[in-house]
Formats: sequence, C-alpha cells, structure tokens
Amino acid sequence: MYINDLAKAAVDGVISIPMDLAYGARRTFEDIAGGKAVRAENHAERERAVNSIRMAIAYGSSQAGPISKMVKIILTEFYDLLPDSTIEEIAKKAGVGASFMTSRMSTQVALTTLVSQKIAREIAVKAIASRALKFGVGVAASALLIQGLLERASEASKRLQQEHPKIYSIFRSHNLDMAYILIEDSVAPILKAITLHEKNLLEFNDIIERIINDY
Repeated sequence: MYINDLAKAAVDGVISIPMDLAYGARRTFEDIAGGKAVRAENHAERERAVNSIRMAIAYGSSQAGPISKMVKIILTEFYDLLPDSTIEEIAKKAGVGASFMTSRMSTQVALTTLVSQKIAREIAVKAIASRALKFGVGVAASALLIQGLLERASEASKRLQQEHPKIYSIFRSHNLDMAYILIEDSVAPILKAITLHEKNLLEFNDIIERIINDY
C-alpha cells in the first residue's frame, strides 16, 4: 500500500507544480504590492502555516502531531452524529477490542484512535513524498512553490471556515487551520457526510451503510 501511495504522491506533486507556481506568483505580488491589510494577513498566515506544516511533516502520523489531531477532530464530529448501535457495529468490524466497548464514550474514543491512526499514516506518506519532490526542483522555483503552498493552504482554511465553521473554529484555536491543506482531500468523504447530515438525512444514512459495509 505504501509503495502505491508514494508513487501516486510523486505523480500528484509533478502535476500540481504549475498550479503552485501560479499561486506562488500571485501571493508574492500581494506581499510586494498589496495593501497593508493584505500584507498583514499574509504574514500572519505564513507564520501559522510554516509552524503547523513543519510540525506535521516532523511528527508524521504520531498522535502528538497536527495530522493525527486534525483527523481526530473531524472523526469525533462525524461519530457524534451516529447512533450507539452504529458506533458499536463499526467498532466491531474495525477490530476494537471488547475491553473498550463498555460504554458509548470508551467505544467511540477507541474507534476514533484506531481509524485516525490509519488515515494519518496514509496522509503523512503522501504529504511528505509530494513536498519532498516539489521542493527539489530548484531554489528559485522552490521559493515560488512554497508561496504557492501557503496560498493554497490559505484558501483551504477559508473553505473549511465557510463549509464547516465549527470544525474550523476548533482547528483555529489549536493553530491547525493552515495545515488543513495536507488532509483536505483525504477527509473530504467524511466532511461530505457531515454536511449531508444537516441537509439530506436519507443520503447520509446511505453513506453510513456503505461505510459499515466497507469494514
């Protein structure tokens, strides 16, 4: 699995280089010629992004790192929407031990920990491989690529704020919002399910059935 993930991350990294260069050029222009408010916002975002993304790469899939923390927050929001019977069924299929299934809380915590570790490992492999490839294309290009990553991180953070303000607020309070770009694609199905719970409960239940059948 990891070999395939690495290969896919490498391909994704090459394909997105032109987009990152374009985003980087735009953000660089804003930093030079933008208004005071824009430059101040970019500076604040840069500080948050550099710190959180650097920690995400350094910690990888460790439970103490940003990737695992973000996944756990999203999974917790998702699992909170499910009835006890569904949580128990998913936990059994996921291999959560009987010793953890003494209450709804202990079962959900064990399930969240188990699933978040799996997702975080996959995300960490893809993120590290993709960034390592991109930043090896030359000093000048790498500077623009970093600016491009910052711009895309900013846009991803704003999308999260608009679409899932509660989750964004939790991320922001833990200085995680600018690292959301690293997990956005991987957690998209979970966030879609959360949205459907609010807008289309019938379709939400269909997704839950598919999730249960996938275990």
